[in-house]
Amino acid sequence: MSNEMPAIWVVIVAAGNSRRLRAGQPKQYLPLAGKTLIEHTIAAFDSIKLVTGINVVLAEDDEQWPQLDINTEKFLRTTTGGDQRSISVFNGIDALDAREQDWVLVHDAARPCVSEEDIMKLIKSVLEKNIGGILATPVVNTIKQSTDGKSIDDTLQRATLYAALTPQMFRVGELMAALSRSDPTSTTDESSAMEQQGYPSQLIMGSPDNIKITYKSDLKRAELILAERDD
Repeated sequence: MSNEMPAIWVVIVAAGNSRRLRAGQPKQYLPLAGKTLIEHTIAAFDSIKLVTGINVVLAEDDEQWPQLDINTEKFLRTTTGGDQRSISVFNGIDALDAREQDWVLVHDAARPCVSEEDIMKLIKSVLEKNIGGILATPVVNTIKQSTDGKSIDDTLQRATLYAALTPQMFRVGELMAALSRSDPTSTTDESSAMEQQGYPSQLIMGSPDNIKITYKSDLKRAELILAERDD
């Protein structure tokens, strides 16, 4: 293994089709506070000095990305994703000029409100403990479990539940190995792939402002969050 300091890379997943938003186009290209949603997402990581480069994973038929004029200080490239998130993430990491001992931050393009403070909090904790981890928030609502979506089977104890956010940060080699062995249909985030292979993960408390744009109402909330930061 090289004695050089491990690099820190970013993979932004933007290969989804935004079915739930029903906006007529991929949500990462929707207007948000004077830019497209994905431009805000990229800017959040472009401001982090420790980040070496950014790879954006796009759908194969994406025709809107070339129309953007994105200026970044980081090395920026794009890669084609797959039918499942884990395949897209694997492709994104595989296309990096990364070594196994390097670190990679995987982030959803649909989370444009992630703050530099939270990203740095995650990076600092992972580097200090040498253990991969994710941003998360405690679940505040009472959670009901239902098999059929009509009747309640159980009420879960929210004191032990956390909502997983992104970015999620892991060693390049370990995450690539975990993703290659995981079931793409059941691997909903990078941490789940790592968990399946027995790798430890730490929880780092993030801000509830780090919302995922899923429905149209989320866009208005995101605008308010970004406007408050500019004040």
